[in-house]
Amino acid sequence: MYIRSIEKEDLDRLVTFYVDYFNTEGDNWTYEIAYKRLHQMWNIDDRINLIAEQDNMICGFLMGYLEWFDDGPYFHISEILVNRNYQNKKVGRTLMLEAEKIAKDAGATVATLETLTDVMHEHFYGKLGYSSKENFAFKMKRV
Repeated sequence: MYIRSIEKEDLDRLVTFYVDYFNTEGDNWTYEIAYKRLHQMWNIDDRINLIAEQDNMICGFLMGYLEWFDDGPYFHISEILVNRNYQNKKVGRTLMLEAEKIAKDAGATVATLETLTDVMHEHFYGKLGYSSKENFAFKMKRV
């Protein structure tokens, strides 16, 4: 498996992978909407976007960015998606650790993310040292 930075030329393949992955779970992503989402994340300043490949197949990818505060940058992970055929084979872990290393080398002291609170996600992120904070909650309102 090879990990490298995502290039603009990778976006079409990533979008197709993204749409296929989530639509088999019952979502309704279109190519255009998924492209807009991934292109926006690819285009952000101070991005850390990685793709894992093997034999020209996408094993997974991670997209995040450095967000600046008075005490330096925090690394915010926006998206991580691992091909079902490569789950439980350390692809997600490898992507996370590599992205964290890049962020740390850039001065980040904190990594953040939002995720579902199901058992699978709690287990994956917990093994990487991520925990829920009592004084932090993701809030949402439909407008």
